[in-house]
Parts: sequence; structure tokens; C-alpha cells
Amino acid sequence: QISFQLMAHNSLYIGNREQAEQQLKQHQELMEQINSFQANLDAVRGLGAKQIDRYKQVNPDIEANINKQHQNIQESYNSLQQTGVQIKNRLNGSLEKFQEYEDTLESILEHMKEWEPEIQEELTIPVASMDDINTEMEKLRAMHTKLENEKSRLVSAIQACEAATACISRPTTPLEDVKSLKETEAKQTLEDLMDQVQGRMSELGAKSNEYVGIQKQKENLVRWIESTESSVAEFLTRPS
Repeated sequence: QISFQLMAHNSLYIGNREQAEQQLKQHQELMEQINSFQANLDAVRGLGAKQIDRYKQVNPDIEANINKQHQNIQESYNSLQQTGVQIKNRLNGSLEKFQEYEDTLESILEHMKEWEPEIQEELTIPVASMDDINTEMEKLRAMHTKLENEKSRLVSAIQACEAATACISRPTTPLEDVKSLKETEAKQTLEDLMDQVQGRMSELGAKSNEYVGIQKQKENLVRWIESTESSVAEFLTRPS
């Protein structure tokens, strides 16, 4: 019966930290039962030793037979215990990964909450010169890099969650949707903020090109004026 319970623990699909904690608690209770069974084996071994002492004179083979039976039972018990320890280690490993996943999501959402007002402010700052554009572009690039880093952290968190699920569940277990509400929120918030930053950078890039065009026109006009003034001066210096 305990063996069947272990196999059931080994084949369960677990998709979040709460399920992992619950299953680990149940597994620890089962392991306590398994560990306590060693005392029963020792007691049986003691009874066997008494039987050997009592009957080995009339049955020389009794010692080998009883010892062989005890050995088979002990090996089966050891195998069962080892399987239980392996399952416990997998559950602990998965629990750590689920915790890492949740902690990272919480951290990302806190950063988004902190940075969103700053981003919204940057989107509305007026620019009146190339210096203004360059200053704002530098700020936006720095913010975009920070958002990219958070996106990488999110990918790592999702991979940790998938690894936790794979660590517990057998490959034959049908995959289920393990996305949490926080994961969806983090993804959507990141995408929205990155789109806004990229949109503002494109807008400033267009303004930059516009300013560059105007500057070139001014330079061409200045050169034309200088050339015209030079021609007029030369004309005026000619003898009449």
C-alpha cells in the first residue's frame, strides 16, 4: 500500500508553489511511516534469530532460509525508502523554483509600479532643440535597457516555473496552463511600457531628422547669403 502511495506521489502534476507545499507535507507524513517501519523489520529479524537458535539443530537450512527472507525484505524496504527520498528531493527542488518564480514576478511588478510614473513623465516632456532631443533620447535608452533587463528576468522566472513543474511531473503527464495572474500582469505591463518608450524614441527620432533638415536648410541659406554678399561686394568694387 505504501508503495502505491509513493508511486502516486511520483506521478502527480504540480503547477504552483501551494500544490508543491501541500504535496511535500503529505509526502513527509508518508516518509515518517516508512522510516518507522524499520523498527518492525528489526523486531522480525529478532524473532527470526530466536527461531534459528531453537530449530537449527533439527533443521540446518533454517538459518540460510530465514536470513535470505530478511535480506529480501530489507532490500525491498531500502528501495522503497530510497524512492521516497528521491521524491522528497524533487519536491524540495521544485518548491525552491516555484518560490524563485513568485519572488521574481513580485520584484518585476514592484519595479514597474515604481518606473511607470517616470516613464509617463518622460513621454510628455517638450523638446525645443537638438540638445533637448539628445538628452531625452539618452534617458529613454537607459529606461529601455532597464525594461529589457526586467524582460530577461521574467523569461528566467518562467523557465524556473517550467523546470519546477518538469522536476515533479512525469513526461507523460499532460501539460497544463501554469501561468499565474501575476505573470500575465507582468508580461502585459512590460510590453505596454516598452511600446510606449519605443514609440517616444521613434517620435524623437523623427523630430531629430526634422531638426537636422532645418539646420541644413539654414546652413545652405547662410552659404547662399554669404556667396551673394561676396558677389555684390565684388561687383561694387569693379570700376564703373
